[in-house]
Amino acid sequence: MSISTMQYDDDHKNELVKLLDFCHEDNTLLHILNSPSLKFAYSAYYDHQLIGIALVWTSSIHPHCTYFRILTIPDYGAEDKLLNKLTNQKEVQAPLQTSICESSNHLRRLYEAHHFQEIRRTYLPTLKLSQLDVPEPPTNTQYVLKSLKDLSLDEAKLNQLITVVKNNYERTHQANPVAKLDTDQWKQMILAYDTILDGSYIYFDRDANVVAYSFLHESDEESTYELGWCGVAEGYSRNIIPTLITHQIQYAVNCGVQHLIGEFDTTDDHAMEVFNHFPFSSSPALITYREVD
Repeated sequence: MSISTMQYDDDHKNELVKLLDFCHEDNTLLHILNSPSLKFAYSAYYDHQLIGIALVWTSSIHPHCTYFRILTIPDYGAEDKLLNKLTNQKEVQAPLQTSICESSNHLRRLYEAHHFQEIRRTYLPTLKLSQLDVPEPPTNTQYVLKSLKDLSLDEAKLNQLITVVKNNYERTHQANPVAKLDTDQWKQMILAYDTILDGSYIYFDRDANVVAYSFLHESDEESTYELGWCGVAEGYSRNIIPTLITHQIQYAVNCGVQHLIGEFDTTDDHAMEVFNHFPFSSSPALITYREVD
């Protein structure tokens, strides 16, 4: 029997849930399927059995690429058919980009054979606070510590922070540029619904200039917080950042939290400073591939 491909139909949602479980995926792709950002989705079948799916969507934050994911049961070899479906669609106006686990050798071979280029690796490790000799936050630093909650009431300082965050984010995403966003849009991302305002910290110098920042977020996982964006202002050393993290570790411990998880891109030297400084558990990297123009 041959493999057939057709547009995804919600009638096969139960089979898709099983495929996601097989591929060790969470429900993020289910949300994308029901999102207005979805461009299209194709399924692959073998004898009426769902053996793969390909989704394509866009992002208003990163409009210079078209995101996609291909998930399959590898034994059937449906990956080529699904990728060909995507690359032949007129709706795809920008280079295709996807991320896969580094252990997915069949997908790595597929994308590299079709001249996709690796643009970064992302690590998603966990810091087990119960097994950590919790460091004492430094008290003799030359910088003044403020929380994001403090800044949310001071528009001038918050706008200064936004400028530093924006510059760092744009610098570390040159391979996939960010959209031109105004100050209010950056403010909404920083003060997101899941941001822990009194656990996100900023260092200022004695002249009230932003030196460094590190944000903390709620997590869907029990007894867990997530480390967010971090960075330093131009002219400062990134080795300042771990001292902010120690404050966040102490904050998390005081809140009874047992784990901190992070997302560290190899293109972000500030984030990698944190990743290399603390004893995070090892985890496979996500490899991001981008279609070569």
